[in-house]
Amino acid sequence: MEFEALPSFLKPRLRIFLSADLVGSSKLKQAVRSSDEHRDKNLSDGWLNTLNSFYRHVETSFADEWTRLKTTLAKDGTLELGSDPELWKANGDELIFVKILTDVIEAQAVVHCWLEAVRRTRAELMRKEFSGIDVKATAWTAGFPVRNREIIFQTASASEARESSTGAPTYASDELLNAWYEDDGARSGLIRDFVGPSLDAGFRLASLASPRKFILSVELACILSSLQETQISKAPKKSIGKFLFRYEGRVPLKGILGGKPYPVFHIDALYDDELLKIEDAIRDEKEISPNKVSEFCNAFIEENDAFITHPFVVGCSTLSFSNHRMPDFYEAELTRRSNDWHQTRIKLETETQSLSDKPGPVTEELDVPKSELESFAQNVLGKQDRSKKPSSKKARSSRSAPKTKRKSKAKTQNKSGNKSK
Repeated sequence: MEFEALPSFLKPRLRIFLSADLVGSSKLKQAVRSSDEHRDKNLSDGWLNTLNSFYRHVETSFADEWTRLKTTLAKDGTLELGSDPELWKANGDELIFVKILTDVIEAQAVVHCWLEAVRRTRAELMRKEFSGIDVKATAWTAGFPVRNREIIFQTASASEARESSTGAPTYASDELLNAWYEDDGARSGLIRDFVGPSLDAGFRLASLASPRKFILSVELACILSSLQETQISKAPKKSIGKFLFRYEGRVPLKGILGGKPYPVFHIDALYDDELLKIEDAIRDEKEISPNKVSEFCNAFIEENDAFITHPFVVGCSTLSFSNHRMPDFYEAELTRRSNDWHQTRIKLETETQSLSDKPGPVTEELDVPKSELESFAQNVLGKQDRSKKPSSKKARSSRSAPKTKRKSKAKTQNKSGNKSK
């Protein structure tokens, strides 16, 4: 398929979403409200400080980890990591970042940085003795624009300025989204968001996360378990991608996979906790081989291709995740939507051109002397004034008119005979 021929908004993009959620914040808010020692203070001071500390440390720790890794890899010429992750939204006590993947190996790098950022944030919260507070993480991928869609909103002022010339809402939205990608200056007054089944699954999975369980979608588990560790410097033992995978089994997720249970994988975020290691040994809980995770995830996605698409990136260096894995229906859908969009655009441009070419009403200048026009205007105005002020004779006639009519009617009835009797 010729991807370059597609309009910008229809080019396939694989995104990774990274969530960090504060654990125990509801309990903290209630505790502050009922505590005697806070009754003389602002009720929100305690938990707000905790929230601000969480937001700040997640953002700064993630930025530090990402910048350090990106700089190291670029210096050694090992890998280019593409665009930086950006904050998608703050959802109450949860922060969600998003990044476009230009190669699946970037998923390995960004998950490594997210895991370390969450661990650093947890350590900071513990150091400040925020009792009962912790952090949990989730990550998932979503492919656009077929399974999932980007939607665009206009602020009130922008909506007036960019009122569409067509009543077709889908075309109007696509047109704005295309402008978003082709012109950075056109983004002013526009707000973009993401919707789709992969986003729904991600939010459902986030409810299963815990400080130890960094939950992954099945597509992301497939990517991470399929990649070899990446050396990040020439020094030995300095690599990324060595994740400790664990499996929770299949869990029903409301509205996901048509009601079929969803396989839940997670990365052990507390992999270096000595007490947990002893407990795992007692329970005979063993690390799962990445090869087994990869084998299962590939088979599961293939079996459920009506709901899930195998992740792919156009131009990816890893063949098993390149656009060669793009399903046939995906290409057909892109072609159909591209043709529809181009045809609608041509139709609208043709209609606009026809309206601009249509001659307006014919006007003809009259060669009439000014004095004649003034005389004509005075005559007209004089007649209008006289018509507004009826003469006293006419007014009397008007007041007597109903009586005259009643007399005429009586005469008519007498002439005709018996009605007056």
